[in-house]
Amino acid sequence: MALLNRVKGLKKINIFQEILLKASGMKEVVSLAVGDNPGPIPKLVIEELIEEAKSFGTIEGHKGYPPEEGLVALKGLINEVFYSGRFSPEEIFISDGIKTDLFRLQTLFGPSAVSSYFAPGYPTYKEGCEIIGAKTVPIYLDPEKGFVPEVDRVVPFDVFYLCSPNNPTGIAMDKDQIEAMIDKARTYEGLIVHDACYSPYIQTNKPKTIFLNDEALKFAVELGSFSKWAAFSGIRLSWAVIPKEVKFRDGSSLLKAYTGFLNATYNGVSWLSQKMGCTLLKNTNLFFNQIDSTMQRVQQMKELFQLKGFEVYGGVDGPYFLVKTRVDFLQKFKILTLPLTSFETDYEGFIRVSGFISEKNWQIVTSRLQNSF
Repeated sequence: MALLNRVKGLKKINIFQEILLKASGMKEVVSLAVGDNPGPIPKLVIEELIEEAKSFGTIEGHKGYPPEEGLVALKGLINEVFYSGRFSPEEIFISDGIKTDLFRLQTLFGPSAVSSYFAPGYPTYKEGCEIIGAKTVPIYLDPEKGFVPEVDRVVPFDVFYLCSPNNPTGIAMDKDQIEAMIDKARTYEGLIVHDACYSPYIQTNKPKTIFLNDEALKFAVELGSFSKWAAFSGIRLSWAVIPKEVKFRDGSSLLKAYTGFLNATYNGVSWLSQKMGCTLLKNTNLFFNQIDSTMQRVQQMKELFQLKGFEVYGGVDGPYFLVKTRVDFLQKFKILTLPLTSFETDYEGFIRVSGFISEKNWQIVTSRLQNSF
């Protein structure tokens, strides 16, 4: 076959599946490794799902393909809840996950775009670029400075994949840092792709969106998802905001280009997922309560690790935190954590701990740690 294999360097499984394999065959293991909200999804949302599914069993209620760019009703609710009505429906696109949207954008930008990100960071920022043959420049976070992003170290870029709060550190950027990143984008004539997957978890006054001023509308797009804070990881629902002000170097519109690209390559998100999203956003207390519960658990977990003498980073504005340790928690306590070396090999001696854990499993973790030190 004449085709060339351009993905030889990629693993067959991702880092999260890889770490789960380490515990396969072991009994009574509790996982703090994977960022998957245990749920449950609120009953009201499930009831809406059932009713919508039933309608497909009737002539009157059956629907065909959904709109490629998403339901206008869902776009409107996202706009209202997260952006105070700032955007038009045409600037919001509904999708089936941020990972998918990231790769769509990477494919659209092509192999000549030089991309950057704060490392350690979500693997797709790097791996998606590797697949299309694009160069990436990681900006490494310094443990000695608390893994806080240093904007002044950012070098010229075409695209910068920014995640705040960061995965895996759980640390969010403040207003000055984000505005400094926008200044960098303007100076370098680049674009920031803000992965706002964990933004609803921010507890302090740090920004939950990159769109802090009119300048940001020219140099940034934002991706949001229902997976983490609404437990929709098995449902698949996300969005992308692409302001009409963003332009390519030749002055053409990214919004128009993305619209055409999406319609040529995608047939839209399930009606069922989108209806569930609408129900949830009409009842915001349902997910705000879940966010509060998760962050309370994160705080309890941090305090326990600190009580046992571990050095801890993050976890104030996101559902993850880092622990500095050489302890093998899996072998010693049957607690599965995620080594930071899974993200970047330079971070030996650190683990990521996830706050996505059920009450039952949290009690098990508490008992094992309290009784073992």
